[in-house]
Amino acid sequence: MTIISHRHEFIFVRPRKVAGTSIEIALSRCCGPEDVVIPVGGDRQLRFDSATDEDDFGIVSSQRDGAVCWGDERGHGGGTHLPPRAIRAGIDPDVWNAYFKFTVARNPWDQLVSRYYYRFYQRWRSARRIFRETGPPAERLPACWMRHLFKRGRHRQAMEFGLRKGLFAGQLKETSSFYFIDGDEYADHVMRFENLQQDFDEVCRRLRIPASRLPRTKSKVRPRRDYRDYYTDYSREYVGVKCRRITDAFGYRFGDGVLPNET
Repeated sequence: MTIISHRHEFIFVRPRKVAGTSIEIALSRCCGPEDVVIPVGGDRQLRFDSATDEDDFGIVSSQRDGAVCWGDERGHGGGTHLPPRAIRAGIDPDVWNAYFKFTVARNPWDQLVSRYYYRFYQRWRSARRIFRETGPPAERLPACWMRHLFKRGRHRQAMEFGLRKGLFAGQLKETSSFYFIDGDEYADHVMRFENLQQDFDEVCRRLRIPASRLPRTKSKVRPRRDYRDYYTDYSREYVGVKCRRITDAFGYRFGDGVLPNET
Protein backbone atom coordinates (compact mmCIF):
# COMPACT_ATOMS: atom_id res chain seq x y z
CA MET A 1 0.00 0.00 0.00
CA THR A 2 1.00 3.61 -0.28
CA ILE A 3 2.01 5.12 3.07
CA ILE A 4 1.93 8.84 3.85
CA SER A 5 3.44 9.58 7.23
CA HIS A 6 2.67 12.98 8.71
CA ARG A 7 4.67 12.07 11.79
CA HIS A 8 7.86 11.57 9.77
CA GLU A 9 6.88 13.58 6.68
CA PHE A 10 7.37 10.94 4.00
CA ILE A 11 5.45 9.39 1.14
CA PHE A 12 6.27 5.83 0.08
CA VAL A 13 5.09 4.97 -3.44
CA ARG A 14 4.92 1.24 -4.03
CA PRO A 15 5.30 -0.20 -7.53
CA ARG A 16 4.53 -3.85 -8.11
CA LYS A 17 7.04 -6.63 -7.49
CA VAL A 18 9.71 -4.59 -5.71
CA ALA A 19 9.55 -6.22 -2.23
CA GLY A 20 6.95 -3.63 -1.25
CA THR A 21 5.41 -5.85 1.42
CA SER A 22 8.73 -6.13 3.23
CA ILE A 23 9.17 -2.36 3.15
CA GLU A 24 5.64 -1.78 4.39
CA ILE A 25 6.15 -4.11 7.33
CA ALA A 26 9.30 -2.25 8.32
CA LEU A 27 7.76 1.21 7.88
CA SER A 28 4.55 0.31 9.70
CA ARG A 29 6.46 -0.04 12.96
CA CYS A 30 7.03 3.70 13.07
CA CYS A 31 3.55 4.76 11.88
CA GLY A 32 0.83 6.18 14.11
CA PRO A 33 -2.80 7.37 14.01
CA GLU A 34 -1.84 10.64 12.33
CA ASP A 35 -0.26 8.85 9.35
CA VAL A 36 -2.85 8.99 6.62
CA VAL A 37 -3.33 7.57 3.17
CA ILE A 38 -6.20 8.60 0.90
CA PRO A 39 -9.21 6.27 1.33
CA VAL A 40 -10.28 3.93 -1.43
CA GLY A 41 -13.54 5.79 -1.96
CA GLY A 42 -15.67 8.52 -0.44
CA ASP A 43 -14.77 9.36 3.14
CA ARG A 44 -13.94 5.81 4.18
CA GLN A 45 -10.60 5.43 5.89
CA LEU A 46 -9.26 2.12 7.13
CA ARG A 47 -6.51 1.52 9.64
CA PHE A 48 -3.92 -1.18 10.14
CA ASP A 49 -2.08 -2.34 13.23
CA SER A 50 1.64 -1.81 13.39
CA ALA A 51 3.08 -5.11 12.27
CA THR A 52 5.82 -7.19 13.81
CA ASP A 53 5.95 -9.92 11.19
CA GLU A 54 4.38 -11.04 7.95
CA ASP A 55 1.50 -12.90 9.57
CA ASP A 56 -0.12 -9.96 11.36
CA PHE A 57 0.61 -7.35 8.70
CA GLY A 58 -2.43 -6.06 6.88
CA ILE A 59 -5.02 -6.61 9.63
CA VAL A 60 -7.30 -3.74 8.72
CA SER A 61 -10.07 -2.20 10.79
CA SER A 62 -11.60 1.25 11.07
CA GLN A 63 -11.64 0.84 14.86
CA ARG A 64 -7.94 0.06 15.31
CA ASP A 65 -5.15 2.51 16.00
CA GLY A 66 -2.43 2.81 13.42
CA ALA A 67 -1.84 4.35 10.04
CA VAL A 68 -4.73 4.80 7.67
CA CYS A 69 -4.51 2.95 4.37
CA TRP A 70 -6.44 2.39 1.19
CA GLY A 71 -8.07 -0.96 0.79
CA ASP A 72 -10.74 -3.37 1.90
CA GLU A 73 -10.87 -5.41 5.09
CA ARG A 74 -7.99 -7.59 3.86
CA GLY A 75 -5.79 -4.63 3.07
CA HIS A 76 -6.31 -4.91 -0.68
CA GLY A 77 -7.69 -2.35 -3.04
CA GLY A 78 -6.90 0.72 -5.07
CA GLY A 79 -4.26 1.95 -2.64
CA THR A 80 -2.03 -1.09 -2.80
CA HIS A 81 -0.24 0.19 -5.90
CA LEU A 82 -1.32 3.76 -6.54
CA PRO A 83 0.82 5.68 -9.05
CA PRO A 84 2.25 9.01 -7.88
CA ARG A 85 -0.05 11.06 -10.10
CA ALA A 86 -3.09 9.65 -8.25
CA ILE A 87 -1.47 10.24 -4.87
CA ARG A 88 -0.60 13.83 -5.74
CA ALA A 89 -4.15 14.47 -6.90
CA GLY A 90 -5.61 13.22 -3.62
CA ILE A 91 -3.55 15.10 -1.04
CA ASP A 92 -2.76 18.68 -0.09
CA PRO A 93 -0.25 20.14 -2.60
CA ASP A 94 1.83 21.48 0.29
CA VAL A 95 2.16 17.96 1.67
CA TRP A 96 3.19 16.56 -1.71
CA ASN A 97 5.77 19.29 -2.24
CA ALA A 98 7.24 19.25 1.25
CA TYR A 99 7.36 15.55 2.14
CA PHE A 100 10.23 13.21 1.35
CA LYS A 101 9.04 10.96 -1.50
CA PHE A 102 10.68 7.63 -2.21
CA THR A 103 10.04 4.47 -4.17
CA VAL A 104 11.82 1.34 -5.46
CA ALA A 105 13.16 0.58 -8.94
CA ARG A 106 13.89 -2.87 -10.33
CA ASN A 107 15.40 -4.15 -13.53
CA PRO A 108 12.29 -4.35 -15.78
CA TRP A 109 13.26 -7.71 -17.30
CA ASP A 110 13.62 -9.20 -13.82
CA GLN A 111 10.46 -7.48 -12.61
CA LEU A 112 8.38 -8.88 -15.47
CA VAL A 113 9.44 -12.43 -14.61
CA SER A 114 8.11 -11.89 -11.10
CA ARG A 115 4.83 -10.63 -12.52
CA TYR A 116 4.74 -13.66 -14.81
CA TYR A 117 5.03 -15.98 -11.81
CA TYR A 118 2.43 -14.06 -9.85
CA ARG A 119 -0.01 -14.32 -12.71
CA PHE A 120 0.37 -18.00 -13.43
CA TYR A 121 1.53 -19.47 -10.15
CA GLN A 122 -0.47 -17.53 -7.60
CA ARG A 123 -3.41 -16.20 -9.51
CA TRP A 124 -4.32 -18.32 -12.51
CA ARG A 125 -3.89 -21.82 -11.18
CA SER A 126 -6.83 -23.13 -13.15
CA ALA A 127 -8.29 -22.56 -16.59
CA ARG A 128 -11.65 -21.92 -14.92
CA ARG A 129 -10.23 -18.94 -13.07
CA ILE A 130 -8.69 -17.59 -16.27
CA PHE A 131 -12.09 -17.70 -17.95
CA ARG A 132 -13.66 -15.96 -14.96
CA GLU A 133 -11.09 -13.15 -14.73
CA THR A 134 -9.80 -12.31 -18.19
CA GLY A 135 -12.91 -10.70 -19.62
CA PRO A 136 -13.57 -10.87 -23.38
CA PRO A 137 -13.34 -14.30 -25.02
CA ALA A 138 -10.48 -13.11 -27.23
CA GLU A 139 -8.28 -12.83 -24.12
CA ARG A 140 -9.16 -16.18 -22.60
CA LEU A 141 -7.69 -18.73 -24.98
CA PRO A 142 -4.27 -17.02 -25.23
CA ALA A 143 -4.11 -16.87 -21.43
CA CYS A 144 -5.04 -20.55 -21.18
CA TRP A 145 -2.37 -21.50 -23.72
CA MET A 146 0.22 -19.43 -21.87
CA ARG A 147 -0.71 -21.22 -18.66
CA HIS A 148 -0.29 -24.53 -20.50
CA LEU A 149 3.27 -23.54 -21.47
CA PHE A 150 3.98 -22.29 -17.95
CA LYS A 151 2.90 -25.55 -16.31
CA ARG A 152 5.19 -27.49 -18.64
CA GLY A 153 8.19 -25.36 -17.86
CA ARG A 154 8.39 -23.84 -21.32
CA HIS A 155 8.97 -20.39 -19.93
CA ARG A 156 10.77 -18.78 -22.84
CA GLN A 157 7.97 -19.77 -25.20
CA ALA A 158 5.33 -18.71 -22.67
CA MET A 159 6.87 -15.29 -22.12
CA GLU A 160 7.25 -14.55 -25.82
CA PHE A 161 3.76 -15.80 -26.58
CA GLY A 162 2.28 -13.63 -23.83
CA LEU A 163 4.10 -10.54 -25.03
CA ARG A 164 3.09 -11.13 -28.66
CA LYS A 165 -0.54 -11.50 -27.58
CA GLY A 166 -0.44 -8.36 -25.44
CA LEU A 167 -1.08 -10.17 -22.16
CA PHE A 168 1.50 -7.99 -20.37
CA ALA A 169 0.89 -4.75 -22.25
CA GLY A 170 -0.97 -3.14 -19.36
CA GLN A 171 1.63 -4.19 -16.82
CA LEU A 172 4.54 -2.82 -18.84
CA LYS A 173 2.76 0.46 -19.41
CA GLU A 174 1.86 0.71 -15.73
CA THR A 175 5.45 0.19 -14.59
CA SER A 176 6.67 3.51 -15.98
CA SER A 177 3.81 5.38 -14.32
CA PHE A 178 5.35 4.77 -10.90
CA TYR A 179 8.52 6.73 -11.63
CA PHE A 180 7.42 9.73 -13.69
CA ILE A 181 4.77 12.43 -13.66
CA ASP A 182 4.38 14.21 -16.99
CA GLY A 183 7.70 12.75 -18.07
CA ASP A 184 9.65 14.01 -15.06
CA GLU A 185 11.02 12.11 -12.09
CA TYR A 186 9.26 13.11 -8.87
CA ALA A 187 10.99 11.00 -6.19
CA ASP A 188 13.56 12.45 -3.82
CA HIS A 189 15.12 9.01 -3.51
CA VAL A 190 14.82 5.80 -5.53
CA MET A 191 15.87 2.62 -3.79
CA ARG A 192 17.18 -0.23 -5.93
CA PHE A 193 15.70 -3.69 -5.52
CA GLU A 194 19.08 -5.32 -6.00
CA ASN A 195 20.56 -3.20 -3.20
CA LEU A 196 17.44 -2.93 -1.10
CA GLN A 197 18.63 -3.28 2.49
CA GLN A 198 21.43 -0.76 2.11
CA ASP A 199 19.16 1.71 0.33
CA PHE A 200 16.43 1.25 2.94
CA ASP A 201 18.96 1.97 5.68
CA GLU A 202 19.80 5.22 3.87
CA VAL A 203 16.11 6.17 3.75
CA CYS A 204 15.80 5.52 7.49
CA ARG A 205 18.86 7.66 8.13
CA ARG A 206 17.43 10.54 6.10
CA LEU A 207 14.07 10.25 7.85
CA ARG A 208 15.70 9.86 11.26
CA ILE A 209 13.76 6.71 12.04
CA PRO A 210 15.25 3.45 13.42
CA ALA A 211 16.70 1.22 10.73
CA SER A 212 15.64 -2.42 10.77
CA ARG A 213 16.29 -5.61 8.87
CA LEU A 214 13.77 -5.99 6.07
CA PRO A 215 11.77 -9.20 6.48
CA ARG A 216 11.69 -11.70 3.65
CA THR A 217 8.17 -12.20 2.32
CA LYS A 218 6.74 -14.06 -0.66
CA SER A 219 10.16 -15.54 -1.34
CA LYS A 220 8.98 -19.04 -2.26
CA VAL A 221 6.76 -18.17 -5.21
CA ARG A 222 9.48 -17.85 -7.81
CA PRO A 223 12.38 -20.32 -8.07
CA ARG A 224 15.91 -18.98 -7.82
CA ARG A 225 16.72 -18.93 -11.49
CA ASP A 226 18.40 -16.31 -13.67
CA TYR A 227 15.74 -14.10 -15.23
CA ARG A 228 17.62 -14.21 -18.55
CA ASP A 229 16.51 -17.82 -18.92
CA TYR A 230 12.94 -16.61 -19.54
CA TYR A 231 13.71 -14.49 -22.59
CA THR A 232 14.08 -15.01 -26.29
CA ASP A 233 15.67 -12.37 -28.49
CA TYR A 234 12.21 -11.07 -29.34
CA SER A 235 10.93 -10.80 -25.78
CA ARG A 236 14.16 -9.24 -24.54
CA GLU A 237 13.98 -6.55 -27.21
CA TYR A 238 10.25 -6.03 -26.67
CA VAL A 239 10.63 -5.30 -22.95
CA GLY A 240 13.60 -3.06 -23.64
CA VAL A 241 11.57 -0.92 -26.02
CA LYS A 242 8.51 -0.70 -23.76
CA CYS A 243 10.57 0.15 -20.68
CA ARG A 244 13.15 2.38 -22.31
CA ARG A 245 12.23 5.33 -20.11
CA ILE A 246 13.04 3.26 -17.02
CA THR A 247 16.26 1.80 -18.38
CA ASP A 248 17.46 5.23 -19.49
CA ALA A 249 16.60 6.84 -16.14
CA PHE A 250 18.10 4.16 -13.90
CA GLY A 251 20.74 2.63 -16.14
CA TYR A 252 19.33 -0.89 -16.24
CA ARG A 253 20.46 -3.28 -18.96
CA PHE A 254 19.54 -6.85 -19.78
CA GLY A 255 21.86 -9.07 -17.78
CA ASP A 256 22.31 -6.61 -14.90
CA GLY A 257 21.53 -7.65 -11.36
CA VAL A 258 21.78 -10.75 -9.24
CA LEU A 259 19.42 -13.60 -8.62
CA PRO A 260 16.44 -12.17 -6.68
CA ASN A 261 15.73 -13.13 -3.09
CA GLU A 262 12.04 -12.46 -3.38
CA THR A 263 9.33 -11.59 -5.88
